[in-house]
Amino acid sequence: MTGPLNSVRTDKVMSVITDPKQMEMETYSSPEQIAEVVYEAATDEKDQLRYVAGEDAKATYAMRLQVGDEAFRKAMNAQFFGN
Repeated sequence: MTGPLNSVRTDKVMSVITDPKQMEMETYSSPEQIAEVVYEAATDEKDQLRYVAGEDAKATYAMRLQVGDEAFRKAMNAQFFGN
């Protein structure tokens, strides 16, 4: 998807990702939470591709679903690599 709507979505995700105040999470995933999800993924015998571990990851994944894969990828690329 291209055009003004995609630009608005990209701007929205960029503002949330680059401004920590907008992602006011009281806690981030603990190593124990991650380990529980990794263990579940390794042992549940489900044909499941993704396991989201922790509330912070759930919020990030929800943002990705909301703005779309391409806009999210661009925003993450800009945040980490300045592109």
